[in-house]
Amino acid sequence: MLEPGRSRSAEDTAFRKLIDSYCEAWSTGTADAPAKFYAKDNGLVFYDVAPFAYHGWKEFHDGVQKEFLDNASEIKLTAGRDLKVTRRGMIARTIVPMHLMERSKNGKTTEMDLRYTGIWEKRGASWVLVHDHLSAPLAGS
Repeated sequence: MLEPGRSRSAEDTAFRKLIDSYCEAWSTGTADAPAKFYAKDNGLVFYDVAPFAYHGWKEFHDGVQKEFLDNASEIKLTAGRDLKVTRRGMIARTIVPMHLMERSKNGKTTEMDLRYTGIWEKRGASWVLVHDHLSAPLAGS
């Protein structure tokens, strides 16, 4: 269900901008920058590549900052072209491949392709993530 007066193309363009801004925020190297994209409700679960799950925004923020961002001198997260958006009223699902480049403080560069799913909820004028799932394919798949 689209907002009145919005076309599928306009909806896809709006979510493309949202996803690209989300990637830019994570690419700053601090978990504070992407905070605006996340709902802060207790009980929300976010899946990342490690550990298995974070419960609530604070645990997610602190965990990702410690596990990944504090050890990086540079991070670049980029969303692929193949963004799929499915919207049902005030809930939207986005699926998109992503690419992560991380340069650690010891100079090692790691690059990996990722799968991303975001569940967004419209709250007021903004879309916020109530769940997201980032995963990496097993080697060789």
